[in-house]
Amino acid sequence: MGTASDGRAFIEVRDNGPGMPRDDLRRLTQPYFTTRAGAGAMGLGLFLARGVVEQHRGTLEIDSALGVGTQVRVLLPPIGAPPAAPGVSVTSLVVRTPSMPIPMTRLCPTPARGEAVVR
Repeated sequence: MGTASDGRAFIEVRDNGPGMPRDDLRRLTQPYFTTRAGAGAMGLGLFLARGVVEQHRGTLEIDSALGVGTQVRVLLPPIGAPPAAPGVSVTSLVVRTPSMPIPMTRLCPTPARGEAVVR
């Protein structure tokens, strides 16, 4: 959690799991898309999260690198920021696949593979 250089508040979650391929990243926030259907996942979590973030004029950023892990960052405008004009969207979904691995921040003790790490 913190404040970005532009004044937006953010919360960031990283894991050290297997990461996601580029094709999955492109579909990640589509309703009913899941890579964990065998585990009972419905594919609505990130779809709903994106909607909530956008309703609050925020941005959902997702970075992933195969074999390294995934980072999800929610950025929200500061309290008192002027509201968006009706019918104008000031939000976006940013999905990146970095060429360099994501630096992972670990808490003590080191989490198990695939377990979320909050920075």
